[in-house]
Amino acid sequence: MKPRFTIAVAVGATLLLTGATTCKPIPAKTWKGTIAFSHIGGNGFVSGSEQYFQDNGCNWNGQDSLNGFDAAVIDMTGYAGLSATVTWSAADSTASPTVSGFFLDGTCQQIVEGGFSSSTGTTPQKFTIPSQAKWLEVDAQTVAPWPSNITVQIQSRGKHCRKK
Repeated sequence: MKPRFTIAVAVGATLLLTGATTCKPIPAKTWKGTIAFSHIGGNGFVSGSEQYFQDNGCNWNGQDSLNGFDAAVIDMTGYAGLSATVTWSAADSTASPTVSGFFLDGTCQQIVEGGFSSSTGTTPQKFTIPSQAKWLEVDAQTVAPWPSNITVQIQSRGKHCRKK
């Protein structure tokens, strides 16, 4: 083998290996959302906000005020594959909702794995954001529609890289 060819192959291999091991840090982030009304859960009942958002290809089409009516939709771009926690509180504790979340991908299709369901909002619940996730839809379900004024907080510690 000629020396120039050997050097070129060695440099190319080094660049490939270095690029594959480069860690890109992702900053910690907190998302907050509110849900004004809980809705009837199960038996085919769905949130009006979620249905509108999905029926319009994951777009509010100028109806941004629906985000937070009976569900909160959160853009998770850049955090797919990372761990996160959810906590929540209800201004009206008589509602006793169950807060749950599920993910949609970039084509607005529901992702089967991942998500959470929590009936105790003060205890942080851990979950992993699926690798193909784009949106997180969070709703609150009760036995009857109720003005719950629920505040939802999602936190990710991001991704930290080791210093060399």
